Amino acid sequence: MFQPTNDYFREQMAHQPTREMFETIHLVAEGQVYKKALEVGIAWGISTIAILSAGEGTLLSVDKSWYPNTGVQVHHYDFVERWDFSEGDSRLVLPDLIKKGKKYDFICIDGDHRYEFVEE
Repeated sequence: MFQPTNDYFREQMAHQPTREMFETIHLVAEGQVYKKALEVGIAWGISTIAILSAGEGTLLSVDKSWYPNTGVQVHHYDFVERWDFSEGDSRLVLPDLIKKGKKYDFICIDGDHRYEFVEE
């Protein structure tokens, strides 16, 4: 299992719900043995690092906002070569990925949780 090596992740893993979310995503991603993963919603980078640390494949993360700490964590854990970020509304980015014929072995959706968004 992934071991945090910096203060930010040690602090995050001290929070039980965050730690449990990380461990669950990590376990599922590890079981998928993914080659190409897609993540919708990055926020603090918890799921990003959970997915990247669970396998050897690549990850495309989509979010309407850039969270600098996620990039810092990706660099810290040396996942830069396997990670790409697409800034934009997933309701626009995802249909574009489909049109381009992109396919993913593992998808983690943790984006906008408002009813109106999820309903779409």
